[in-house]
Amino acid sequence: MLLQLGRNEEAASVYKQALSLDAKQVDTEFLNGYVVSLIHIPGSNLAPVIPLLERALAAEPSNFRIEGSLAIALSLTGNQSQARQHFEQVIRRYPNAAAPDVLYYYGRLRLEEGEPQAALAFLRLARERSPRPLPEYQAAIDQAESALKKTEK
Repeated sequence: MLLQLGRNEEAASVYKQALSLDAKQVDTEFLNGYVVSLIHIPGSNLAPVIPLLERALAAEPSNFRIEGSLAIALSLTGNQSQARQHFEQVIRRYPNAAAPDVLYYYGRLRLEEGEPQAALAFLRLARERSPRPLPEYQAAIDQAESALKKTEK
């Protein structure tokens, strides 16, 4: 509920407290919620959740939410090659189910890799699928459009 209201700091705090009580009892939906709250807090340290996500994905290899969260966490911690593999797998296997955040961060990765046209497609789709407008989505779209114009000159 807190995530849906955009209250990410509060959500992350609640998730972290519950995780500290009994990490072994955490299910994949809980873990995914925690990661989603963290990615919307600038400067969050996602490195500690990567091993948890990897274990969860090993236990449930078809869980596209966990794989998407893992891709985002890897991307935000600088592991672009691994992130790209996971992003592409989620998008290839579940094209209509990829979460807006997955599309957004994959679009950003493509933009950082100098592929503004591909980035733009994913960023626009992320904005389309998002339940609420996020300024960072539009900022990334503007950045991709600007980069695309530069390549066309």
